[in-house]
Amino acid sequence: MIYQYPLAWPVGWPRTKYQDYGQFKVDYDQAVRDLAYELERLEAASAYLSTDQPLRINDTPRRDTRADSTGVALYFTRHGKDICIPCDKFASVRDNIRAIGLTLQNLRQMERYGTSQMVDAAFQGFTAIPASATAGIPVRPKRPWHEVLGVSPDAPREVIEAAGKAMQRKTHPDAGGSDEDFQEVQDAISEAL
Repeated sequence: MIYQYPLAWPVGWPRTKYQDYGQFKVDYDQAVRDLAYELERLEAASAYLSTDQPLRINDTPRRDTRADSTGVALYFTRHGKDICIPCDKFASVRDNIRAIGLTLQNLRQMERYGTSQMVDAAFQGFTAIPASATAGIPVRPKRPWHEVLGVSPDAPREVIEAAGKAMQRKTHPDAGGSDEDFQEVQDAISEAL
């Protein structure tokens, strides 16, 4: 699973006003392992976990710093469909990761009991909607991922990741960018990787 910073909260998904303290009895690493296990069981592809936890040089979260937001958004592809499951109900990143992992576990349980159509229907509610699809925003033509990131189409993964991070910082709404530009960069990174 790939970690992504800063948090890429899905467009149109409401944020929680009052957060709770979770009663989960697992540490951060176990919550991430359990989440990865559930993604593997669901045959999810291209999974990345977006949080406001800064990343170390090796692209793992720094847990020694406080995140600006405890929200977490999990993006992945399942059966060719892009899915996003966000959670910011709890006051810690760990608890929000755990909540997403348990949600996936319960959805997978439905599938085990022979109700896979219900699982597919449930995942439709989590379809990752591109920023341009929201009401009132005109749809702009999709540019190739390498053009968005400013790299060659045959660029190595390290170059793509570095260019993606630079473009995320440049286009992030908190840094003066627009939601649409930031989403375009997010989509380009997903497509490239």
